[in-house]
Amino acid sequence: MSPVTASLDIEKIIEETDEETLKEILPQIAFCQPDVEFDHNRTDPGFRKVFRLGQLIIEHLIQSQEMMLERSSSVETKYSALLQQNKEHQDEIQRLRDRLLDARKELKRRKEMIESNQNELMGGAQNKDEYDQVRKPNHVRTN
Repeated sequence: MSPVTASLDIEKIIEETDEETLKEILPQIAFCQPDVEFDHNRTDPGFRKVFRLGQLIIEHLIQSQEMMLERSSSVETKYSALLQQNKEHQDEIQRLRDRLLDARKELKRRKEMIESNQNELMGGAQNKDEYDQVRKPNHVRTN
């Protein structure tokens, strides 16, 4: 056994759920050579196969973890970009709402102005008719 595995207190790791120690020795176990770690003559061939299979599983899990971290980072980057895009769209929507509100106010103001002008013209026309009737002789009046 290598000095690393020989000095480990497995029971203590299990009792305390010592994740830090496990993280530290994981690469050493995953990438060690079983022939160097274990005496080939004293170790059961079935155990060596199981140990090697465990190493392959650990390697796969490490690669999967790295791939997931990369994807997670990519997703976070895309998410941040989408948040920024969403904020820009919300700002544009607000600008458009403000412009629409201003346009509605201007439309209302112009409608009121047109209505006022029409009333003045109509009122002026009625006053002109009355004025003309007063000034014209009776025989010329038209109703």
